[in-house]
Amino acid sequence: MAAIAAPWVVMSILLGGIGWVIFSKAKPDSLATAVKSEVMLATLKLGFEIDSVWVNGLNRSLKEDVLFAVGANRGEPILDFDTAIARERLKKLPWIKEARVSLALPNQINVFLTERKPFAIWQINRELHVIDQDGEIIKGILAAEFAGLPTMVGKGANKAADSLFSLVAKTPNIANLMTAASFVGERRWDIRLDDRIDVQLPAEAAEEALRRLNKLQLDYQIFSKDILGIDLRVHDRLIVHVSDKKKSKANNGSIKISAERRS
Repeated sequence: MAAIAAPWVVMSILLGGIGWVIFSKAKPDSLATAVKSEVMLATLKLGFEIDSVWVNGLNRSLKEDVLFAVGANRGEPILDFDTAIARERLKKLPWIKEARVSLALPNQINVFLTERKPFAIWQINRELHVIDQDGEIIKGILAAEFAGLPTMVGKGANKAADSLFSLVAKTPNIANLMTAASFVGERRWDIRLDDRIDVQLPAEAAEEALRRLNKLQLDYQIFSKDILGIDLRVHDRLIVHVSDKKKSKANNGSIKISAERRS
């Protein structure tokens, strides 16, 4: 009931405050300040004061940091609280992607948070950064704390990572093994499987190339063999780089491929 009546109460106080200032012949430049002071004092007497802050969506952010960013002090006029400023301060916190702040009159401030989710590690200029799904760096976060995430390497890899993940997800046998990827020339990907097999994907028709690779894995389990790299950049040819170890019969004859040896 108090929340519904609040606008009428405040309007009455505001009109009364303006009348008081005019009647007392206050200076024009002090009119706004005087009216605001009178209104806030009156609202406090009516119980419109900050008593609590309710936060929804808090996960990785520290409660203390969030409350400090909100900047609400118990006992202060709630109608004098600037929700827009609080929102901007919250968005400067490392984990906060979006924030919404509203008043629940007469005495509560509601905060709704959307936090960033660690998506991958981005390596650029020999530096490692934790990024979210939008490719934005989560500042102040150590990459070592999320060493289990795939590493995306190269210029533009942070923004293109989500598209690569969506593409690779269509072939789960490959997606489950992908540990890193390098964005080559900002146009195509080299992906690393199981931290040992480098797969070169074409700039065009990468999805088709992954389907071919997935079928080879299903039919011949090629990822378990002594393979260092697979080149899929030519659509009608598969080039496999094998290790210098003595090739097994399986590696020699199970798949008809054009193979190149490398150390």
